[in-house]
Amino acid sequence: MAQHHKSEVVRRSLIEAAVSLLAQEGMRGLTHRKIEESAGVSQGTVKYHFGTLDGIVQAVLKYMVRVESANVMQVSAAVIRKAQEEGAIPAELWAEASQTYSALMQQPEYSLARFELVLHVARHPELQTIMREARDEVVRTTAESLPGANPEASARMVLALMDGILLHQLSAREPLVDTMAPAYMLASAGVALQLPDPR
Repeated sequence: MAQHHKSEVVRRSLIEAAVSLLAQEGMRGLTHRKIEESAGVSQGTVKYHFGTLDGIVQAVLKYMVRVESANVMQVSAAVIRKAQEEGAIPAELWAEASQTYSALMQQPEYSLARFELVLHVARHPELQTIMREARDEVVRTTAESLPGANPEASARMVLALMDGILLHQLSAREPLVDTMAPAYMLASAGVALQLPDPR
């Protein structure tokens, strides 16, 4: 059991080192040697735990799913119904949106790494199934808080908006977007709830 725990700790340190390198240097920085140096482990450790570079890319994608799922805005159906009935945003809904945006903006390294991987996968079709599965998991988590006729489509719309906001802010941060981002999120969720089920 102790050996298994130690192995998991090493794997986690390698994944976190990979995320940091992706954020700092992009895919060109993602080599076995650089990951091992950053994690402070011996040569050959990445190959032992993940095999090829694609192996660690897959592990990073799975790690990112856990991070993204933890940052999904959690809103009860009762609060959403209250907003719809009153035609106004309840204080608890605004607070949740603000907290979600704040948490995302406090992790610029993670967001940079994720977008680097997205671009890498766009050029490597063999990794797109893994990316699709990772994205689908975040969509499922997000859809649980969107009780419309088409929760999956609603979730994909809200997540696409958040990706746009993050890219905008990472490239050249705009104070107005910081102020308005929670409103953008809630407005997109409100529109997303009206999406029809095409089936």
